[in-house]
Amino acid sequence: LFVSDAGDVGIGTTAPQYALHIIGNDATEPAVFVASNNNWRWDIGGGLGDLTIGNDTYGLSVGVATAGAGAGDIRIWPYGGTERIIFGNATDGNIMSITDGNVGVGTTTPSERLHVAGTAQVDDHIDFAPGAGPLITAGHDNIVPKRMWIAHSEAFPDWGIQYRDTASDGLPSDSIEFIAGDPTKPRMSFHFSAAAPPPLFLADSQLDIYNTDGQRTVSLDGDTHGLFQPAAGGALRLYNAAGVWTADLNGDVGGDGALTLSDDAANSSIALRADGANNAGKLSMSLDDGTETVEIVAAETTAQGSQIMLRNASGNPTIEIDGQRTSDAGEIQLFDANGTRTVQIRASENPGEGPDVLLYNMNGQITVQLDADAGGTGEGQVITDVLKINGGADLAERFEVDGRGTDIKPGYVVVIDPDKPGRLLVSTRAYDRTVAGVISGAGGVNPGMVMGHQGTIADGGHPVALTGRVWTWCDTSGGPIRPGDLLTTSDTPGHARRVTDHARAQGAILGKAMSRLDEGTGLVLVLVNLQ
Repeated sequence: LFVSDAGDVGIGTTAPQYALHIIGNDATEPAVFVASNNNWRWDIGGGLGDLTIGNDTYGLSVGVATAGAGAGDIRIWPYGGTERIIFGNATDGNIMSITDGNVGVGTTTPSERLHVAGTAQVDDHIDFAPGAGPLITAGHDNIVPKRMWIAHSEAFPDWGIQYRDTASDGLPSDSIEFIAGDPTKPRMSFHFSAAAPPPLFLADSQLDIYNTDGQRTVSLDGDTHGLFQPAAGGALRLYNAAGVWTADLNGDVGGDGALTLSDDAANSSIALRADGANNAGKLSMSLDDGTETVEIVAAETTAQGSQIMLRNASGNPTIEIDGQRTSDAGEIQLFDANGTRTVQIRASENPGEGPDVLLYNMNGQITVQLDADAGGTGEGQVITDVLKINGGADLAERFEVDGRGTDIKPGYVVVIDPDKPGRLLVSTRAYDRTVAGVISGAGGVNPGMVMGHQGTIADGGHPVALTGRVWTWCDTSGGPIRPGDLLTTSDTPGHARRVTDHARAQGAILGKAMSRLDEGTGLVLVLVNLQ
C-alpha cells in the first residue's frame, strides 16, 4: 500500500496515477476480488474478463478484446453452465434471451436467429436484403393501406406482391395482389374473406386476374356461398375489357354445373344447365330484358324426350318441337303471337299409324286435317269444311294418250280408245261421240285437281280435264266461234269446232265456248261439260 504526496493511493504500485490505483501482480488473477462465504464473488482484472460476477460454475464476464479480428470490441459473455443471457422474468415469459447466437423474445430457448414467441408489432417497416435483391416490407408508409409488400427490389418497388387490408382503388379488402407497374391496377388478386367482395361473389376464397388497364377479366371463386354459409362449389367468371362479366361457369347450381353467357350490360342471354328441368340438361336464350325466347330441354317431362321451345319478344310460345309426344314420336306445333296453337304436325297420329297435320282456327277447333294413314289403312285423306284451290281451274284425271302420229300437246281434244280400255286417243273426226275431254295446261291455266291411282289402269302421263275451264285448240270449220257456242270434235286432229248439226251432235258435245275465234285455228277458252 503506497500513498503518494498528492494523496493518491496505490496497491501493487509505488506510482499511483489515480486516487485509487490497483495493479495485480499476476495476469491470471484479479486485481480486485470480493467474495462471499459461499464462493459468490465479483472481481476486476482476472483471467475471466475485466469484470466478473459469479462463481466458478455460473457467471458473467465483461471485458475488452485485446487480440484477434475483434480487438478493441467490448464483449459480454457468460461462462460455466449453459451459455445464455436472459433479460426479464423467465417465469411469466416477459423476457428476452440470447442463447448460442439466437435471440429470443418471450422464450429462453430460441431456435432461430430471431425467435418471437407471441405477436410481433412493427410500427414502421421491416426491410430484408436491401440493395439489388428482393424487398419485403411490412407497414410501409408508401403502400398504405397495404399491410405487406414483397417487391422485386428497391429499384422496382411496383413489381411484386402486396396484401391489402382495406378496400381502395375500387378493389376489395383482405386480398393478396400481384402487381406489375401500378399498385392500383393489379394483374391478379386473391380474396380470402367476404368482408367486401365484388358484386358477383360472396366467397371464402377468390382469385381475380386483371388486364393491363387494371380491369378484372377473370374471377375464380372457390366457394360461391361465402363465409358462414353451407359449403358450395366453385365458379369461373370472365369479364370483357370494360369489366362487365360475360361468361360464368358455375360448378354448383343446385348441385349441378351451369354455364351462363351475358351481353355487355351483364344481362344473361344464354344459359346452359346440367339439370335445368326433369333431371336433364337445359339450354335457354334470353333477350336483354330477361325474356326467354329459346328453350331446349333434354326431357320435357321425366317420362318424355327432348323439347325445343321458341318464343316471341312477349314470351309467348310460337314454335314447339317435341322429340317424344304422341305414340312416342316427334311432333311440331306452331302458335300465333298470343300463344294460341294453330298448326300441329305429328309423326304418328296413333300407335302403328302414319303422320298427320292438323290446322286450327282461332277458337282452337280443327278445320283441316291431312292424314297420311287414315285409321291405319294406308290411305291418305284430306278432311276440311271447304276445299279452295288457287293453282288451277279444272278437274282432271291422268290418262295414257295415243297421239296417232301427231305430237301431243296441252289443249288437244281427246276421245276414248276403243281398243285399249282406260286409254285415250287424239280426236281426228267431227262429231265423235267418244269425246272424253281436253288435255289440261294450255294457255297457262293448270288443272285445279288431278286424280289418279298410281300403278293401276286409272293412271297415265297426261292430265285430261273432264270439267271446268280449259284453253282448247279449235278451228272455224263450222264457222266463227262465239262465247256460248256448243263445241264438238273437228276433223282437224286434236281440235274442236262449233256445232252446226245439233241432231248429229247428240252425245258428242265437249262444252261451251267462253271466248271467240273468228277464223283459222287457235286457243278458245272452253267450259268443259260433256253431253
